[in-house]
Amino acid sequence: MCKAIEEIAARAARKAMEQAAIEKEEALKEQRVSTLFDSVRNLMESLSWSADHAMEVLRISEGDRDLLTQRLQKVL
Repeated sequence: MCKAIEEIAARAARKAMEQAAIEKEEALKEQRVSTLFDSVRNLMESLSWSADHAMEVLRISEGDRDLLTQRLQKVL
């Protein structure tokens, strides 16, 4: 019985660690995208560039461009 409890506790600990890793990865992604968003907005405002031009100059990936374009549409 004690071994079964230890196994359940070990599984619960692994699951909690996996969930924490997923949440940390999501938070890091959000922080990265937020930083890119700020950079694009700053270039747009400071240099009167279009969003596409700013993202091109910053060499932002297509996937991130889609996310940033969606965010920009909500703000502009």
